[in-house]
Amino acid sequence: MLGDAMKQILALAYVLIHSSDDGTAFINEQWNKPLIIRCNGRETHVRIIVDKSKQTHTLDIKESNLVGHDDTEIKIFLPLIVDLDIHEIESFCRIYPLLTTDISFKFRLVDNSSDKPSEDLQEAAVNHPNSMKILQKKLMQVLSTPARKVPINIEYPALHPISTKWNNICSIHSLMPEEFITKITNVYDQESISLYDVLQRLREGNNMKKTDETQISISEFLSNPDHPIKLKNVMLS
Repeated sequence: MLGDAMKQILALAYVLIHSSDDGTAFINEQWNKPLIIRCNGRETHVRIIVDKSKQTHTLDIKESNLVGHDDTEIKIFLPLIVDLDIHEIESFCRIYPLLTTDISFKFRLVDNSSDKPSEDLQEAAVNHPNSMKILQKKLMQVLSTPARKVPINIEYPALHPISTKWNNICSIHSLMPEEFITKITNVYDQESISLYDVLQRLREGNNMKKTDETQISISEFLSNPDHPIKLKNVMLS
């Protein structure tokens, strides 16, 4: 549960299966497929278990050794809760990795929907029982559509390794004002870390000169009642 991205990934499946809850269910359904992390010769299965009544969550973590596995791999299972055709999802999965050429992607799409005839086909059979042309046309559409039950496997291998010189310093222009303030106020050791230290973690902070105001500790800076205005001025400058 460390890091914003991993929190969201871990909780996403649970959120999806409860997205349409109306409060009438007596059972708190859990998502039983784990998030799988493979790295450093270990495989870790992580499940989040939510207790709605107590408003708490716990983690179910199982670890095992891996032999001959040196890569880092993250595997996640997600339920489909929106009314999309599997081939629309396939199209998205084929486009998504195109600009991320240093990471391998593997998608496996499985259609577990029922085999009921389409609503149009049922309507044609009920309302036009003698209209064979309509039924034939609908039947041809069904037969010409790619099979829905066959799993779709998509694989994009990495084209090159991740650069060891890669430096992903966040730009202040990518932050909303609230996010910028949170970046300052959420510093753990506010007594020993200065405002200048935090600003240096932003791309634009590399060009910022040290001043008496920026060299004070985060704790001292936040004790000033005018600190929101000062932060606004820093962000705009």
